[in-house]
Amino acid sequence: MLMNMCMIHGCCNKFVDELFSILHKFLLHVDNCLFSSMYGAKTSTQHIGLKYKQIHACISKCVLYRGQYENYIHCPKCGKERYKQVGRTSIPMKVLCHFHLIPRLKHMYRPPTMSQLLQ
Repeated sequence: MLMNMCMIHGCCNKFVDELFSILHKFLLHVDNCLFSSMYGAKTSTQHIGLKYKQIHACISKCVLYRGQYENYIHCPKCGKERYKQVGRTSIPMKVLCHFHLIPRLKHMYRPPTMSQLLQ
């Protein structure tokens, strides 16, 4: 739930790492099982089959840069740039996270109690 809230509100990884460290130092018991960083939390969700795919998108919501538009640098419809320059690196203006539905449904309905409720 904590990761979900941070994703919804657009918190950066540095903020989430500091939040996890504050929770570990001041609020949680010594033998807690909460991860100490955003990286640890993301890798744990990927290990249980909850992966996602990042797709670059136009800032004006015109196109997704995949398929025929995968190598484009400017939007073919509105002409806006795909990347912004931060120092020497280029960062995509907008990123869409695509969650695969079927593995999530399988994970959600895996417990026997949930499957009995559905029947």
